[in-house]
Amino acid sequence: MNRWSWPVWAAVVAGLVTSCALPPAVRAAHGAITVTTVGPSGAMAAVHQDPSGVVVDVAFQRAPDRAAVSRAVPGATVTWTDMTHAVITWTATAPPAWFDLPADLPASGGAHLAAPVHLQIRPFPDVGTLRRVTVPAVAASAAVLAFSVASPGSQASVQAHIASITQLAPTGWMLASDGLTGSPDSTEVSLARRAGRAVWPVIQNDWGTASVLASALADAVRRAQLAVAVSDAAAAGGYPGVHLDIEGLPPSSKNSFTAFATATALALHARGVKLAVDVVPPWGGHVLSVAAPYDIPALAAAADEVIFMTYDEYGGATAGPVAGVDWDIESLDDGLVGVDRGRVWLGVPLYARTWAGGPPTADGYAASVASALAAPGAVVDYDFAAATPFIRSASSVTYFDDADSIARKTALVNAWGLAGIAAWRLGFEDPSFWDDARPPVD
Repeated sequence: MNRWSWPVWAAVVAGLVTSCALPPAVRAAHGAITVTTVGPSGAMAAVHQDPSGVVVDVAFQRAPDRAAVSRAVPGATVTWTDMTHAVITWTATAPPAWFDLPADLPASGGAHLAAPVHLQIRPFPDVGTLRRVTVPAVAASAAVLAFSVASPGSQASVQAHIASITQLAPTGWMLASDGLTGSPDSTEVSLARRAGRAVWPVIQNDWGTASVLASALADAVRRAQLAVAVSDAAAAGGYPGVHLDIEGLPPSSKNSFTAFATATALALHARGVKLAVDVVPPWGGHVLSVAAPYDIPALAAAADEVIFMTYDEYGGATAGPVAGVDWDIESLDDGLVGVDRGRVWLGVPLYARTWAGGPPTADGYAASVASALAAPGAVVDYDFAAATPFIRSASSVTYFDDADSIARKTALVNAWGLAGIAAWRLGFEDPSFWDDARPPVD
């Protein structure tokens, strides 16, 4: 699929402009004229509390008519921080129950809003939380593969939401050059099994000793021994499948890792167990070093399922989305070449990243949003191209994913015919994330 042949809503959200060339005869008579049609414009509104009271932050995709915005919110004070961002407060009057902007609100270039903005203000969100809407809205659901990590929050999430999970992937197994250690969390495994859900444990490795593991995988004998160790453990545990989540290998390990995954798949299949391989896809025609060890078509041919770890788009010194929709599209466009997309799961992040003058930190949705909103002058903002919200202040910027932003990634699953979303990780999510989860078919 061409990277721009995804749903129409995405073109609206990204603010694309369609240019329609006139027929040749008209061009000949009147010169080369292009007619430009401007589509509807997006907007994001978020309500939260700061020391001054209730605040609604609004980000517009295109600069709106300021007078029209003021008319839409009588009794409010509208403060413009730039051409497309407004901070709305109430001092003389109490905030209304709802914040509304009409769909015919004019915007620059002859545009107007794609839909009415209708945001609930009352009851006020608790301090440290926010409530937000984005237009145009997107409703999308998909099967959920959920990673869990044996933390109290992860266990609580499994217990609360296992009915909405198609496949649970608990961590706990570690692969080293001398074999497999650890075990999947028994609490999470038991919860899933009691609910009749598939459990595919995750086999990870220590990034700090990845070079040692790479040497073992380069040796055919040791590679075969490790493949047998994985199949023995899976069979002993009675698991229907396992994940290979081997990361940090050098690019030179591409062939040996493919050989190991192939040998592991054969050993597992001989025992009726399936294999999923977690990979970092290429992006924008570039194969980054973290993606270099993965021969995705060969791995997909050997394994039963492939998980695209499409997160950490911005994980370094530069602040940006954890996984923007535009970045996901580039990753799918490049990574799905030669792959049966019906066996591919799209990775989605349930965590947030914060930049505050040093290396970025990662945490769950609730903790990250509360910390970001506590910063003086915090403003909720939106990256329209990435379909990702963020909170900015003079001291920090936090990019996070909530139910709305993940729904926009989930829409890609439906548009591309993928297996579902693979969420990393349980215990970090916006609770509303589960509203759009598609219950498994029993």
